[in-house]
Amino acid sequence: LALTAAMLGPAVVLEAMRVAFIDPLPFHDPQNLVSIGGVSQPRGRDYIDLFAEARTLQAATSLRYGRVTWSRPGGSRRIDVLEGDHMTLRVLGLTPLQGRDFSRADLKSPRTALVSRKFLEEELGGGPSGLERALQLNGSIYQVVGVAPDSLARLGTFDVLLPEGRSYGLPMGETPSFLRSLTLARKVSRVSMIEVQQEMARLQRSQEGPGFGHSMVGVRGLQVVLTNPALPTLATLSFAALVLLLLSAVTIGMLAAMLAAERVQEFAIRTALGATV
Repeated sequence: LALTAAMLGPAVVLEAMRVAFIDPLPFHDPQNLVSIGGVSQPRGRDYIDLFAEARTLQAATSLRYGRVTWSRPGGSRRIDVLEGDHMTLRVLGLTPLQGRDFSRADLKSPRTALVSRKFLEEELGGGPSGLERALQLNGSIYQVVGVAPDSLARLGTFDVLLPEGRSYGLPMGETPSFLRSLTLARKVSRVSMIEVQQEMARLQRSQEGPGFGHSMVGVRGLQVVLTNPALPTLATLSFAALVLLLLSAVTIGMLAAMLAAERVQEFAIRTALGATV
């Protein structure tokens, strides 16, 4: 039993941590969310329109993290931003806590913003009045139109959600956010990852002109993408559990051997004295 526990212990620890920290993604049907890598944005065409042609996908979105300078009375400071689009919340199955989501019109002239609940409460005073505020970011004025859902922070922390269409890059010397750039899509429930990957590769080839080296398209489940950064920690904890359980198994084995030796000696003494066993 001890040896069996020593063998199964790390697997049990890994599974428990996976269930506790990885699986409960706060999105609608997270098992259908996929990350698509290697797909370059088609020239002169919105990538969302390209993905809309895919029969294996329901919707797609692109996320990019960065930092901007927020200018306000009394000074300015750097804040974390997430660049999304009008499909970001829909792909994840989320809705704004207050106000409205981005529309496609917001992408043509990016001057609107959604803020996180924390930023609204700590920096804008909270309440409905926060939705009437204007933010000066990198010298441009953005009108706050809504409050982003807390669940969106599961992909990476941010203060402000901005519409796709501009580059909010990191200055030299600054560390990027957890997920610097991510293309997400919601696949059709009964479609496999391989089918999605094959169709994405086909659509990508249709957009690449002659003489281009075709991009290697990769499709992975969002749960896998979020698991990868935690794998070293999980592996270390699992190894520690294995060592502890093996030590326990050895200790139990030694105690069992000692007890068996005592019983053998007791039987020998009983036999020598002529006692019945």
